Amino acid sequence: MMSRLQLTFFGSPHISLDGSPLTSRVDKSIALIALLALQGPALHRDLLITTLWTNSSLSKAQAALRIALWRLKDAGLSPWLDIQRDLITLHKDENIRIDVDQFRANLEKARQAPHDQSTSCPECAAWLEGAVNLYRGDFMAGYSPRNASGFDEWRAQLSQQLRDELFIALERLVRGYHEHGLYDKAVHFARHWLAVDPFNEEAHLLIMRSYAHNDQRANAIAHYRAYNRQVAKQLETSPSKEITALYHHLLKGNNPPAVSSPPLKEPVFLMLDIHHFPDLWAKHGVVMETVLDRFTNVVKEGLLKCGGRLVKSEADGFLLYFDQGQPLHCAIAIHRLISHFQWGLPDPLAIRMAITTVSNHPSTRSEYTPELVSCRALLSAAAGNQILLTEQAARTLELPISSRVKNLGSYFLPGQNNPMQVYELVHPALPTPELNGLHSLVRSPANLPIQATRFVGRETELKQLHHLLTQPECHLLTLVGPGGVGKTRLAIQVISQLEHTQSDGIIYVPLAGHHEPESVYRPLAEALHLPLNDPHDKAAQLIHYLSSKRMFLLLDNFEHLLDSTPFILKLLENAPGLRIIITSRERLNLRLEIPFEVRGLSYPDNPHVPDFDGHSGIQLFIQNAQRVFPSFVLRPEDKPSIIQICHQVDGLPLGIELASTWVRALTCQEIAAAIQRNIEFPLSTSQDVPPRHRSLRAAFEHSWNLLSEEDRRILARLSIFNNGFFPQAAEHIANASPVLLASYVDKSMLTRQSNGRYVMLEVLRVYALEHIQSNALEYENLLDRYCAYYLHLLSNSFNAFAGENAAAEIRKLWLDANNIRFAVNLAMDHHHWSLLLDSLDPLMAVFEMQGRFREGYDNAILIINRVDELVGMQQPDIYYSLLGWQGVFGFRLGHSEEGLRQMQARLDYMQNQSDLIPNANFYTMIADAHRRHGDMKNALAEINQSLEILEPYSSSNDPLLSSFYANALYILGGIQLKLNQLEAARQTALRCGAMLSRSKSQYVRMRLLDLQARIANEDQQYQTSIDLRLQALVIAEEFDDRRSIAILLNNMGDSAERMEDYPSAITHLSRAAQISEEIGDLQISAVFNNNLGFMNTLMGNASQAIQYYQKSLRLYVAVKNRNGYFLTLRDASRAYLLAGNVETARAQLIEAIHLGIDLADPLRVLQLLPATARLFLTLGYPARAVQLCQAVLDHPQSDPDLQRTSKTLLAGIAAGADLPAAPLPAGAEPILPTFASLLSELTALPPILVP
Repeated sequence: MMSRLQLTFFGSPHISLDGSPLTSRVDKSIALIALLALQGPALHRDLLITTLWTNSSLSKAQAALRIALWRLKDAGLSPWLDIQRDLITLHKDENIRIDVDQFRANLEKARQAPHDQSTSCPECAAWLEGAVNLYRGDFMAGYSPRNASGFDEWRAQLSQQLRDELFIALERLVRGYHEHGLYDKAVHFARHWLAVDPFNEEAHLLIMRSYAHNDQRANAIAHYRAYNRQVAKQLETSPSKEITALYHHLLKGNNPPAVSSPPLKEPVFLMLDIHHFPDLWAKHGVVMETVLDRFTNVVKEGLLKCGGRLVKSEADGFLLYFDQGQPLHCAIAIHRLISHFQWGLPDPLAIRMAITTVSNHPSTRSEYTPELVSCRALLSAAAGNQILLTEQAARTLELPISSRVKNLGSYFLPGQNNPMQVYELVHPALPTPELNGLHSLVRSPANLPIQATRFVGRETELKQLHHLLTQPECHLLTLVGPGGVGKTRLAIQVISQLEHTQSDGIIYVPLAGHHEPESVYRPLAEALHLPLNDPHDKAAQLIHYLSSKRMFLLLDNFEHLLDSTPFILKLLENAPGLRIIITSRERLNLRLEIPFEVRGLSYPDNPHVPDFDGHSGIQLFIQNAQRVFPSFVLRPEDKPSIIQICHQVDGLPLGIELASTWVRALTCQEIAAAIQRNIEFPLSTSQDVPPRHRSLRAAFEHSWNLLSEEDRRILARLSIFNNGFFPQAAEHIANASPVLLASYVDKSMLTRQSNGRYVMLEVLRVYALEHIQSNALEYENLLDRYCAYYLHLLSNSFNAFAGENAAAEIRKLWLDANNIRFAVNLAMDHHHWSLLLDSLDPLMAVFEMQGRFREGYDNAILIINRVDELVGMQQPDIYYSLLGWQGVFGFRLGHSEEGLRQMQARLDYMQNQSDLIPNANFYTMIADAHRRHGDMKNALAEINQSLEILEPYSSSNDPLLSSFYANALYILGGIQLKLNQLEAARQTALRCGAMLSRSKSQYVRMRLLDLQARIANEDQQYQTSIDLRLQALVIAEEFDDRRSIAILLNNMGDSAERMEDYPSAITHLSRAAQISEEIGDLQISAVFNNNLGFMNTLMGNASQAIQYYQKSLRLYVAVKNRNGYFLTLRDASRAYLLAGNVETARAQLIEAIHLGIDLADPLRVLQLLPATARLFLTLGYPARAVQLCQAVLDHPQSDPDLQRTSKTLLAGIAAGADLPAAPLPAGAEPILPTFASLLSELTALPPILVP
């Protein structure tokens, strides 16, 4: 085994090999190795000689160098030394550790944080602390070899550089902890700073500020006086004016300003008020006078801290002005101050804030300033506890540490004519807003396709549609007309103009290529970002989700899905706020339907009418002709031919666009003549072309015949793509270069979307597809290329999932979902089994990473059944691979026992495979499943199996292997925390972080942040825990991983509860429960409902708590999770006690005891003792309650939550010590009871009710 070399240069230098020291401190070998390690790695002999033997003769110096090198080799450093004629090299590998390199690597990690480098966030603070802890003294302190002035000069220079880097790290740490409110840590590292730089005034200033903000004003004053004596004695001077001013400020009893007050590039208005103030005044009367006085003082103190000025106050409203200082810090400071007060109201005080920049300086501040109007409008739209910003404010103002701005979208503000981009300030110190969104704003369209050309004409139709869609009775409007007539473009144009009338925006759903009756569900769900997880009734899930929405729903190309009309009817019956617009070639024939026939564009009867170019058809022809051929000019002789072209294609916009693209090569007269020939002698032999489409087909034929043979071949190949394609796919499958694609856009054969994809209009695609299908051999070859491309795309994507851009890669794959589905079906139909097998794990991983469990489950079953239908069990690798994934998704959906069996079946089958890496991933998933069921013994066994497989790759630079390993460590850390092994979990988190540095996986980084947050929770660093989860939440949102979003929100709710911020906890938990129901994950939904029951119990809402507990119990039964059911019975007993229903509380505990006996784990009795103690206390047996709580505290295996609950109960009993002493109940045991003895006690209690 390779030895490990440690080179330590901070403080007194030394070299150790496998922990044993090698050389004495005066040996020049240390100086030599220092140069090679930190100046090298390859150094010329001459440089070493002149540096280390400055005054020696050349021959003596050369001999001394040889001796020093021999000593290093003889000491065991040969594996790292490469000695050549001129160059000496020290090779650095994983077995050599150099403290200076580690120090600088940590600083570099911290420098990569995306914020101001003068401060720190929790993530980079960890790196900075690591660097500071490595600095055990100045570089090579006390080491000075003889006759080596060159080395002394180099050492002194590097020592100063490292000291400077240390000072920067310490300043960032102190500033970061100070700004983040972790004042104890700020003081700790400021003292560290002063230990190496005792007269650093910035450090002294920050210590005083931290003490003062931590309500330790006396310590701040004492620190100043000590520093004043120190500088007077040693420097014969006094502290700076700034420190002295702060001292006098504190002597007067004032708090210091929280932040500096730099001048702003643009002045800022901050407007704020108390939400629902009139209602509060009407309800609470005179109490609100005290609230208002205190609120005014809070606002003024926030200004004092952050440098702004009060311009105007009116009742509960305030207008603040900043031309210097920190307005965003002020907003957070005011919220922090509000949270410190008891306001004498039943609910916490909710504040609204709006922040805008000001284009002019103070002289323009007035009631009528446009920015003030915008600020008022923005404030009126804010929900309680929400801080809204304009785009300019979000872009230019300095963000406080750990905060971020969230883009809420484009909205029409009240009283504003144009939409405004609205942002929200998010910070862990802020209370949760009352609404997850905005209070009263109307959002701009979300996902309408970008239109490449200007909309032309149709003024009459737009006016008619506008009128129809603003009528209360209009809930279903169908635009009917032939393909190419412009239904989609007209629908998009009209609803874009009406965007401000629907608060939930516009959802566009393209349906071209979907033909099965139920295939409307998937594209609709994807447009809504809603995973479909109800196996039996996807329609019901969609209807439930849309039932409360107010939005426009545009269903495009519905003619293939007329059998889905009953779903549309149910949607209309259950979602009164929906306005559905459908484009179709046929009516739906519903009673509620308002049909609107879309005809071709208008054109004149003759070329001599005065408004010739005022007709829509003529305008479109001219506009498109000039787009593709800018020098095109309308000549008088062209007019009859353009009229003829419009007439030939019945005014259909697609036909006009196709015809007009050929003005580059033909005159208008020649284009008209060619179309006429195709009408009279159609080139297509198809007999099923409807008469109304023959004119459009003639335009297709004309455009088709004008293409080169190669262009026709490539366009025909491109028709295989369903719902669009990326240029890479077009080049690989159809030999279509980017240049060719651009030329087809010019010819109106393709459109290019804003995301870089190309789309062929469906009617044109169907036409082109006929041409490629007419050549059976070429079509089959094309299908094979298509299948191979997309399945290779999937199989090669696995490594991308482990990279920094995984979220973008997954989003890109989802855009190709239709192509991938078709490719998978082709692989089965053409028996491409090897291709299919390689693509399955990545395909299923996409479903898993985005929480799309129902889709993953359904697809796994679909492929299993199709393969079985084709070849039976001749492809067992495919069968067992998918069976395992079916188990993964099934477990999430509530099929717990079956899911575990299916995952295990895959593992059993794959044991004999040469590649065990996929097995490791499945061991990890099985371990997670056991953990979620509370079976820590099996969870630990399975995760150790995974780590055993992955251990040989622990030093691998392969991102996928590192990602698997880091993910397994994340699960291990969670298990260790459940087993109360906090220090082990801490070490596991460090190992996970080290692995993550190799893979760069953002998905695993999200999970590591969650593990670090859990550890912070156990350390009672609840604010840090929330902060870490906010960072993880950003990543989860990038992945659109709604399951992880729900889990993070739940865990943030837990931290908020521990901070006694109950309203925030309820908000987080409610949102988590809502998401878990939407995605259909019954496992976590059961947990979240239990947590909501617990929170409502704490807040005294007994009836609501009982409802949540009952729902949780039902869910635990559904997923067969007996451990969860056991714990929920226990927790529910407290809610029943709160409601005064003692008998039911006792019954819940008795049922839990019976279940505990079945679970055959004697230590589970610990989990029931606090709840049982509360029952005994209620029944008048405080002595027994004390015994049970003490048993929990005395037992070495009781977890921190049980101990916390027991301590709280004991404190309550102590506070009521004047209660009369009560005897112990019958059968009470002073030691840790068993389930049987506890059952005996509870059943022996008399059936009494306590009012």
